[in-house]
Amino acid sequence: TVLMADGFSIRVYPNDHGPPHVHAWKAGGWVALTIPTEREALTVLRAAGMNESDVRRAVRLVEENAPALWVAWRHYHGEETR
Repeated sequence: TVLMADGFSIRVYPNDHGPPHVHAWKAGGWVALTIPTEREALTVLRAAGMNESDVRRAVRLVEENAPALWVAWRHYHGEETR
């Protein structure tokens, strides 16, 4: 877990795959989201058990915290990019 906010647990898994992304968990549901860059917008990769309102809030959290999430991704995965 690299960020906790608004009931969300935002996670980067050490042995995960590209593209660089996070998993946002809340109340048993989750959504996988790419980490946005200046050139590429965030993409929802997949979701399960999460309502649209929570998906939108997770998107905002990831967008607002993208620099810190890139630090976390690189900590586990090096400089791997899309």
